[in-house]
Amino acid sequence: MSQDVESSQQKRISRTPTPNTNPNREKTPSVSPKTPVRKPKPISSFYIVLFSVLSFIALIIAILSVQPENYCIEGEMICKDCPENANCSKNSFECFEGFLKNNEQCLKTNLTEESIQNLHFQIGKLIKEGTKKVDQIAQKINDTQEEGDLIAAILYDDEYLIENNFVIKKPPQLDPKFMWTLFFLFFAFLLASLEQFFYKKYFC
Repeated sequence: MSQDVESSQQKRISRTPTPNTNPNREKTPSVSPKTPVRKPKPISSFYIVLFSVLSFIALIIAILSVQPENYCIEGEMICKDCPENANCSKNSFECFEGFLKNNEQCLKTNLTEESIQNLHFQIGKLIKEGTKKVDQIAQKINDTQEEGDLIAAILYDDEYLIENNFVIKKPPQLDPKFMWTLFFLFFAFLLASLEQFFYKKYFC
């Protein structure tokens, strides 16, 4: 009888669940410290000044690139000077008698426009060959021309100018639209460079 009691007690003890001794199951997760957030620093005053200067330059270029259409006859702020030896109205001008109207100038000559064109072509060939003094050009021109006609032929089409008896080819004028395009490309490149600089410095 006592053996039966002992065996039943052993069965009860064996049925009792053993406590979980696996240390990995109830391992508490480790709390990692929070990564501090780097706040962006304020933009340097140098770049603010740089942006202001560039904006001011853009404004000046815009003002200078405006091509006035009216001649100065009533004291306008933005206007074109009236050509020498001409009577100007608001939108046009007429040359005095004995002067030939050519582009924005009045040339003193008694030649017809066709004659002065031919003379201008001859002078252009001489200039390309290296003859650039007015008196040398006058000597090489076959036809006997008055000094005023020769000067008018040199200045025809506003291609050349005369300084100290030398004929100089005028430099080509840059188109304002081309200048504006270059400026905005430079400005866009500068802004992109600054953006990359600040991004790498403060956010990377």
